[in-house]
Amino acid sequence: MAGAFSEAFLAGDPRAEAFLPVDFRKPEARRAHVMRARERRCPLLAPGSVAVVTGQQVGLFLGPLYSVYKAATAIACARALERETQVRCVPVFWLQTEDHDLEEIDHVFTVDREGQLQRLALSIAGSRCSVEHVVLGESVLPLLERLGEGCELFRKHYRPNATLAQAFEGTLKELFEGDGLVIVNPCAHDATGVHLRALREASEISRLLEKREGELQRAGFDVQVRVRPGCPLPFFHPDGPKGPRYRLVPKGAGYALSGREGEVSREAVERGPFSTSALLRPIVQDALLPTVAYVGGPAELSYFAELDPLYDHFGVNPALVLPRARFRCVEAPARRALEALGLTADDVARPLAELLARTAAPAPEGAPDPDRLRRQIAVEIAPVVGEIADAVVDAEPELARAAERTRISVARALRRLTDRYARRLAERDGVTRQRLERLRAALYPDGIPQERVFGWPTLAARIGPAELKRLVFDRLAEVGPFTTALQELRP
Repeated sequence: MAGAFSEAFLAGDPRAEAFLPVDFRKPEARRAHVMRARERRCPLLAPGSVAVVTGQQVGLFLGPLYSVYKAATAIACARALERETQVRCVPVFWLQTEDHDLEEIDHVFTVDREGQLQRLALSIAGSRCSVEHVVLGESVLPLLERLGEGCELFRKHYRPNATLAQAFEGTLKELFEGDGLVIVNPCAHDATGVHLRALREASEISRLLEKREGELQRAGFDVQVRVRPGCPLPFFHPDGPKGPRYRLVPKGAGYALSGREGEVSREAVERGPFSTSALLRPIVQDALLPTVAYVGGPAELSYFAELDPLYDHFGVNPALVLPRARFRCVEAPARRALEALGLTADDVARPLAELLARTAAPAPEGAPDPDRLRRQIAVEIAPVVGEIADAVVDAEPELARAAERTRISVARALRRLTDRYARRLAERDGVTRQRLERLRAALYPDGIPQERVFGWPTLAARIGPAELKRLVFDRLAEVGPFTTALQELRP
């Protein structure tokens, strides 16, 4: 059975290194990448500078926490490489504004005062246009009201007349003001040359990528981005850059548009405009920037494993690829609960039934089981009470009613005692269950790592945005950006 490439890569599996070298771990390899990248010139950066790049879709309220962690990792990596090489290293955040999957970015999850997960979502009509042109609209206003304290930054930038891209960029820029982060919007830069080449050489590019796909599968890995044989990598916008975008499918002397009727001639397609797909974006990015390193999440690690033949084909030097820093924020109440239950934050990811069995308070030595008590009453005690009552009635028949009342009273009293005892035991286990459920909601909501579910407002509202940012940078300074280990933040 095939497995996830990113999991193998993060675990140090040598099979994964064959597709994506772990040069980021090796100082001499990092230096070589820096020196090679500094030979390139880029109008966005000063001569002799190199770029440490990361990027993310422009989600509502900065999207999941890992969007911010990516930016922080790029900044920390740039600082570390600059100290190692004395070459100016600039952290760059590439806004992924060309995508059109609104369902991935039109919402964010936060936590209410009761610790319950709540989904904040915009009301945006579905469209295939790039998110660069999607306006927030009035539906953002009630969402802003639901954000807690410490979220003034979002209220400043997420305005009804702003686009998702403008709001994301403004918030990110202010959050990392003074940290040297450069934000690049690909929609503001012309990549026609790369797109035309990808269009005209689609058959050869497809062959190379299919070969790489087969190699990954034979090594036992899933393929993140499936190759569509013969299909060009660029998306085409037949109605202009603000119009919907479509994948091109070769058909006769022209192309069909996936998701739209009709055909388009090759001449019309070559006039553009275009936007990038997931596999072409890194080529456009590294053709524009002197990229020395790219900071990516698990999905990006997987599709970068597919890209080596594409870099060779375009004559673009591949960058170091390193995983973004992974964080888990364990606040004081969660730390106290973990200590009381004798658990670690890692333990909370285990199945709830396993945690309940592990944390159940042991009953006092010799304490009876409620069900065993009920069986004992039915088999041993009730018959004895009955025998006593029958003997009394045999000796004094006028006491029959009193004997029956006693029989019923004893049975009721014993039932009440055992039921109360059982409830006390259940309540004790219920308290433990509730504590475990609260811990899971805080650290692994819906069984998913915290950083992939919560948005920045969740923690910023409770901890404060400045303090949260300080915790992230302090941790990165302590362990360095060249690690795959999950880091703990302890406010």
